[in-house]
Amino acid sequence: MVAHSIGGLIAAKAILASPTIGDRLDGLLMISVPLSGFRPAGLIGFLSPWVRGLTIGAGHIEEIRRTWLKRFGDHPPFAIKTVFGEKESLVRIEHLPGSSLTFIPDATHSSVLRSDVELAEIIRAMIADRPRYSSNGRPSDTRP
Repeated sequence: MVAHSIGGLIAAKAILASPTIGDRLDGLLMISVPLSGFRPAGLIGFLSPWVRGLTIGAGHIEEIRRTWLKRFGDHPPFAIKTVFGEKESLVRIEHLPGSSLTFIPDATHSSVLRSDVELAEIIRAMIADRPRYSSNGRPSDTRP
């Protein structure tokens, strides 16, 4: 599964809401996901309650992190990688437990998506090196 920006929050919530998706997922690539909030949300939050909910430190974003830790700890049953552009300015650099962090040189929040060669290499490495854990967090040789 590949998710960018707010789509990463949606992906994390979907994984947490499903009792089985985490066991069926091979990998999650989170690109510029605002896991601590979206900086401009404080300035434009008057536009809608949905945008206000993305402010840094918003309760439902913190709830994703707490629920993730409770369910997966530091070992989700799938590979997880977080990618940011080196020039990221819209979101605070943050990643979920169990995720490794990579930076794309000279990329911003949106231009990181144009780094197709780098992203393809990251995905290839995730597939080749993905850890195998069972849903109880113990190493496993087979996928469920």
